[in-house]
Amino acid sequence: MTLFLPVEHDVASLVNSTPMACGDDFECLVRKVVDYVDARLNSSWNNPMAVLEIDNTLSSFDYSFLSVLGFTRAHVILWQGWGSCGQYAITVAYLMNRLGYTARISRFLDIDHMWAEVFANGTWYIVDPWYIGIVYENQHHGNRHLVPANILASLENFTGYHQVSCEYFNETITNCTSEHGY
Repeated sequence: MTLFLPVEHDVASLVNSTPMACGDDFECLVRKVVDYVDARLNSSWNNPMAVLEIDNTLSSFDYSFLSVLGFTRAHVILWQGWGSCGQYAITVAYLMNRLGYTARISRFLDIDHMWAEVFANGTWYIVDPWYIGIVYENQHHGNRHLVPANILASLENFTGYHQVSCEYFNETITNCTSEHGY
């Protein structure tokens, strides 16, 4: 499993250096994580090679074995170097969790999209700078890196009624639809 050691060393470097660079500036921390992930993951959206994503082919047994060795699905995703919105969300949530924040992975149940969320200052924030964040930035001129989760239903492209599911790192899955303004 030395295959994932360079990834862990890289992750540990980010986790150790980011608090020193950002201090208590939450937005700075999120931007550092987003920049880190953006530099390491290419998009597999509409790419036929997506069928070869290693992280999707591993079984729960494989991941259990990897966890005993100290590795997670985020390590596999970073190692493979590309993924979809789901892999992006898993990686961002994992890194924010490593930085000491409560993070989760959220998804629509009726739309094929997944994103990371992080809890800070009493609010859940969506960290999805390439889809939900762009809609938020265009509509509200807000920070595309930090979208308050409770306004999701008011954003163009996401109005109406959509069910939202949230998964925590302890594998608890909840219906968090109302937390997103639906």
